[in-house]
Amino acid sequence: MGTADNGPRDNFVRSVARPSAQINLALSCLYIAAEDDPDLDVLLYMGAINEISERIKQQPLIRPSIFDSLYALNDLMFVEMGFRGNAGNYYDIQNSLLSDVLDRKLGIPITLSILYMEVGRRIGIPLTGVNMSGHFLLSAGKGDFLVFVDPFREGRIYSRWECLKMLSGPGNPPNDPKKLDQLERRYLPRADNKMILARVLNNMKMIHTQNGDFVGAIADAERIQYLMPWNWRNIGDIAHLHGRSGRARDAYDMLSRMVQMMPPHEDVKIQLDSLEMLKPLAEIDGLVDPEKIHEIPFFRI
Repeated sequence: MGTADNGPRDNFVRSVARPSAQINLALSCLYIAAEDDPDLDVLLYMGAINEISERIKQQPLIRPSIFDSLYALNDLMFVEMGFRGNAGNYYDIQNSLLSDVLDRKLGIPITLSILYMEVGRRIGIPLTGVNMSGHFLLSAGKGDFLVFVDPFREGRIYSRWECLKMLSGPGNPPNDPKKLDQLERRYLPRADNKMILARVLNNMKMIHTQNGDFVGAIADAERIQYLMPWNWRNIGDIAHLHGRSGRARDAYDMLSRMVQMMPPHEDVKIQLDSLEMLKPLAEIDGLVDPEKIHEIPFFRI
């Protein structure tokens, strides 16, 4: 994978250069996939999502109740169409590419949730991402009718109490409504569209890095930066990835940028010392031996 094709990257940048609520999640995810496969027919896959929505609309089971709509969506996606979580090969990069999820009917929590959200939006079910640590859910309804949906587990539906019982440790959640609200904000934080896309790309960055595909990981991190330009830690990741690739000059530039963006309360001594040590390597044309960069303190972290 590389970052070479400017078409998909430019399309992605345009798709996210707007308020988070106005971002089309499916389209943005398909632009991510198109950078991996420039021949990808984005409109074809958008049509496939619309087709799933139309199939649900034709079912007589859909009534005003949100539960009827969720059950109908679950029946179509997970029973009739066979979408499921890829627990057996969770870290396959294809699980993070929406086009592959549609083709293979396999995904991870975040991509199955995106597909579920996009279909739900088209049939009138308002769904919100829930950015749990280590997992991803959706919420639907509000007040006494608030429920949480897990597309990775075939659309299993949980009450708030059930979710908090699973997440908040031993014992039952408290009965105090204020304490329950506090636990919900802590363990079940909502995610807007930019946060959801950043989570997809963070997953991809981790997988590409573990596979030694630093070019792919840099592409992921660069797209995160369009979503979260204030994210100085992501800039540090880009510096690290350039260092692991032997690109000393790029690593120097990104580390310099990181230092400029770090908040005043952060200790920048390691970064500043590392910049001094990296500077002679950054003046060399072309690639350098990555082991020389790895000897520098910041790149040993």
